[in-house]
Amino acid sequence: DCARVPLIGRVAAGYSCLAEENISEYILTDSDILKDGYDYFWLKVKGDSMEPTLLEGDLVLVRAQNVLETPCLAVVTVDQEDGLVKYVDIDTHKITLNSVNPYYPPRIFADKEMNRVSVVGQVVESKRRY
Repeated sequence: DCARVPLIGRVAAGYSCLAEENISEYILTDSDILKDGYDYFWLKVKGDSMEPTLLEGDLVLVRAQNVLETPCLAVVTVDQEDGLVKYVDIDTHKITLNSVNPYYPPRIFADKEMNRVSVVGQVVESKRRY
């Protein structure tokens, strides 16, 4: 079984990212990986910070949720800007956003700075189109 899951152009905090004007297409997705009670959407990866794991143009399937069991691959926003795909690690006093590409150092948000980071959802699958 497959479900139609929207591919959205960008993600930002403060409004529903699944608004119709943000949907560029629907992608048939294996229903077995979609858990009941969650919204899902696909995002296109931008930039090279997650290379070689994720390349620019790859698609990631995101389960919308604001709580994560970390460390995990997730989409977050910082200061309500467009979403970022990063390995996220959260503990009591800090949030660390890690890239795969060693050119990009970890971004650490400690104590009050943690409020700058909003969790959009967890990445549950990726795919590459050729």
